[in-house]
Amino acid sequence: MWNKYAHKVLSLNESMKQLSSRKKYFIAFLLGIFSTLAMPPISFWPSLFITFPILIWLIDGVKLTQRNSSGVQKQVFKIGWSFGFGYFLVSLYWLGSSFLIEPEKFAWALPFAVTLLPAFLGLFYAVPLAVLSLFWTNGPERLITFSVAIFIADLLRSYIFTGFPWNLIGHSLTGQLELMQSVSIFGLLGLSAMAALIFSTPAILAGPLGNDEKSPDKPSEGLLSKILPLSFSVLVIFSLYGFGAHRIREEGPTKFIKGIELVLVQPNISQKDKVDLKKRPSALLKTIELTETLPPLDQTKNHQRLIVWPETAIPFALNRSPTILTRLDEMLAEGSTLISGAFHVESNQNLKGANNYKVFNSLFVVNDHGEIENLYDKNHLVPFGEYLPFPQLFRAIGLSAIADERGGFKTGPKPSPVQLKTMPSFLPSICYEAIFPLPSTTGSSGAKWLLNISNDGWFGNTVGPHQHLHQVRMRALETGLPMVRSVNGGISAIFDGIGRIVKKTSLNKKVIIVSAIPEKSMIYIFPFPKELLSFLVLLIFGVLISTEKILTNRSKLSSKH
Repeated sequence: MWNKYAHKVLSLNESMKQLSSRKKYFIAFLLGIFSTLAMPPISFWPSLFITFPILIWLIDGVKLTQRNSSGVQKQVFKIGWSFGFGYFLVSLYWLGSSFLIEPEKFAWALPFAVTLLPAFLGLFYAVPLAVLSLFWTNGPERLITFSVAIFIADLLRSYIFTGFPWNLIGHSLTGQLELMQSVSIFGLLGLSAMAALIFSTPAILAGPLGNDEKSPDKPSEGLLSKILPLSFSVLVIFSLYGFGAHRIREEGPTKFIKGIELVLVQPNISQKDKVDLKKRPSALLKTIELTETLPPLDQTKNHQRLIVWPETAIPFALNRSPTILTRLDEMLAEGSTLISGAFHVESNQNLKGANNYKVFNSLFVVNDHGEIENLYDKNHLVPFGEYLPFPQLFRAIGLSAIADERGGFKTGPKPSPVQLKTMPSFLPSICYEAIFPLPSTTGSSGAKWLLNISNDGWFGNTVGPHQHLHQVRMRALETGLPMVRSVNGGISAIFDGIGRIVKKTSLNKKVIIVSAIPEKSMIYIFPFPKELLSFLVLLIFGVLISTEKILTNRSKLSSKH
């Protein structure tokens, strides 16, 4: 049975070698598309057991047909780019929805947005694969080379040009609660390297240049060097699942901070109404009226109420809006505190004329007297959404409309715990900021919980809000701190410190959810760089694939003596 299966794999591998260059690029493009099934919300990670080995075999075919290194690198670059382009074209299609909120202004840019960004992001896989193709071997060692290339690709994508760590390959190993616990040990970048290694192991059944072509009728030759790595990848997946199940049992039931009622308001205001200046007052009024449907606070259970509104729920400069603060004072009963997204406007002494001010996308804390107690200005802005990179260039090529419409916000300081007078402090993030990994030391920074406010109404009924929710969930697993998330259009949720769902809304529904703030997880979070452990796994894999060679060499030495 093994020989029969091995022959089929060898036949498929041989077919990859015989393809023309254009067919290889097209197949790589399809592999990228199919690989998106491993990402949330589908999280069908077994799909990578198919796509990654075939991608490796495509590169094997290049190594076989191209005799000079420059030719190899050029073709591998195109294969890597084709894979990345297909992967991002499908997994990020939902970004185009934001251009249809104001179609009269931006619909013309939709085709460019949904193709140019994936085309650019494809470079992050093309370049590392092309460079590391210089170290590509004809044996199982190439799987380690492939894994390092994927790790480098996701690492660069997380930091270059302010970073965009959306749908990292490591997210494929976080689709189930048990598996996602491994984020606390390896980190998402470390999981990218491990996922690439685990899911590419079927490629070990056929090599590019060596024994498979010398002994086509004996595919069972080198059986040990194939069985050990394959068994290892299965063992790693079961070990990750087992660790996660044990961690969940050890944590026990979710525990809550007593005396505080947490209220998340999801008003589901149409994004078209939010961007229409004339409709902004009525949008705010709808959020206020929805909040006022809350019953009086039950003082026998809780002595304080914390209400959280989404990003820009107040579509005005709150620090310059005394009328709105007065209305909030009327809304907030004694013992209530409101956290809401709003604009923050400050004068800019360095500018003259009508535009002598700075605008921030901010989070405000308002007490029950309608007073601003604290605020946080967003630090990590969305490129092309909240600021425009290289605006002079866009104006120079005639795209002044984009330059003028997409560049309004200023960058705030790096986030630090926001202090509340009578409640535990929290670490804030606004929208896009929550997709970036947090250091393990966040849990000892003074923050007792994490808060993310967002407005996913830009992206409608697509996979985008689901993916965003999943990314936010990872921050709890990295730090052991519970995550509270309030959104307008999208999905609001509360996760405890190990990522369990405490409460969650449906997508794009007008709803209020009431809960309590979970306590910090008591499970220990490893403080050292998590990625180091993933490279230990790669090292063990390297030892396993060398086992048969070591045994063979020792046997030869013994026979000589």
